[in-house]
Amino acid sequence: MAEDDGRLLGAVEVRVAGATGYFGMLAVDASARRGGVGRALVEAAEEQCRSAGCAVMTMSTGEDRAELIPYYEKMGYRVTAIEPSNSAAFNRVIRIVRMEKRLPP
Repeated sequence: MAEDDGRLLGAVEVRVAGATGYFGMLAVDASARRGGVGRALVEAAEEQCRSAGCAVMTMSTGEDRAELIPYYEKMGYRVTAIEPSNSAAFNRVIRIVRMEKRLPP
């Protein structure tokens, strides 16, 4: 989580599975966007996973969030797969973009 004087600015989910880390559900308050909060949260997630012994970091986003793909590419992530999702969580079929980044030791 990222806070400023007790006010929540952003949050990210982080998971570790062996040598692979994952971050998702990155959210930044609209008033704090473009201020480095998202990047700081991603970097903190990567550090947490690196400290847990992860060699690679993964994440996924919906293809309809096209503006996010270049954002993550600037941070060193690359697209590894684009696949359909027929999850009941969505009211329509969407395509999931999977991305990854190698974490240096």
